[in-house]
Amino acid sequence: AVVWTIFQETIKVDGNLMTMFPKYTGFHNVYRPIQPLNARTVYTTRSASCISAPVLLYPLLVCFCAHFW
Repeated sequence: AVVWTIFQETIKVDGNLMTMFPKYTGFHNVYRPIQPLNARTVYTTRSASCISAPVLLYPLLVCFCAHFW
């Protein structure tokens, strides 16, 4: 199973951070092209108390950068 998180607001990530991610995490080419839905069912949920993406991800990115710089 795969869990995707889709944010309503665009999250801007610095190009340097994008370069660092595979270098320090070991994740390389971890993507694949869009595939047809076929007969699969997609379930969605929405939390009533969602935190906006920038508020949630900014501290995470700061910790990531601090750890590797």
